[in-house]
Amino acid sequence: MLGIFKKALLTIGLFFCLTQAIFSQYRDSNKCINRIQDEITSFLIKNEVYSNKSFEEKEASLIITEILKVSPLGYNKIGIYGIGAHVSHSPSFILLKKNNKIRILDPNEINKSFKVLIRFLNKYIDSEADRVNYIFKVSQVFNDNLDNNILETDYKFRWKKME
Repeated sequence: MLGIFKKALLTIGLFFCLTQAIFSQYRDSNKCINRIQDEITSFLIKNEVYSNKSFEEKEASLIITEILKVSPLGYNKIGIYGIGAHVSHSPSFILLKKNNKIRILDPNEINKSFKVLIRFLNKYIDSEADRVNYIFKVSQVFNDNLDNNILETDYKFRWKKME
């Protein structure tokens, strides 16, 4: 009887481990995701893109989505994300993420931003097709900002360098 119990327990344990291995996917901790969201919010307020009041009164809420995989922040170790907010006439930004380090590209400095983007792509993205698609999507975000005259603001872009 004890042998059957051990076999059943071993089978259940093995089944659990296999399902975890098969169905699990990478996910940052909530602490890491919250820290990144706080950094982005702080950045947007510090650069006077949005006011602290708009976030406190819940008029502005962040939308952070991987631009190719269309997945939320936290499900990819390395990714390129679009950042926007539910505020009218607000610019969109591009965020580069590697593990828990992030960098936001300056939409007012397209030359510099694309140099940083290409370096990031060459270093971390293996697929040539993905690199081209990322460049296309980032171009669309910057172009939408220009088409909507969103970048005609006086905010000063301040961001630390990604290590």
